[in-house]
Amino acid sequence: MEKPSNEHTTSVKRERCEWVDQYLDIYTLKRIPITKLTIERMAADLIKWAKETKDAFTISEFYLDRGIPHSTYSKLIVDHKILTEAHQTALLFLANRREKGALQNKLNTTMVMSQQARYDAEWWSLEQKRAKLKAESQSKSDENVRYTIVVDSYAEKEKDGKETKPEI
Repeated sequence: MEKPSNEHTTSVKRERCEWVDQYLDIYTLKRIPITKLTIERMAADLIKWAKETKDAFTISEFYLDRGIPHSTYSKLIVDHKILTEAHQTALLFLANRREKGALQNKLNTTMVMSQQARYDAEWWSLEQKRAKLKAESQSKSDENVRYTIVVDSYAEKEKDGKETKPEI
């Protein structure tokens, strides 16, 4: 009986362990390699963190706690679909937590409402519609504005041709 080939499994393991990027840890100032496996773990950890960490309100808390710079995290969510999806899911968990906190007066409502569109796509869509309606309303009102200039008096010319200002 022939032994099963490990060629496929080995190539998959090798592929997941190859460096795709690196970053400078903000706490140790050491270069940290990023592999596909790192990305997969980060995506899973991100969703778990957003769901279970009840005092988490911003996504930056996640990557900063892990020593990952903002520029690196931003690049990773653009370059890796699994992390992009995890990021969007985490934002929804945070958006729901922030909205509930505002509704229950545990968080500053004004602060939450002004930033909510950054966390929730539905809020973003609503803000876009509001902005469009406001712009349309302002452009329509600008078209209907009439300006009336009222002149109380005119400058008078004296016999010698000099103008005198009217008394007020």
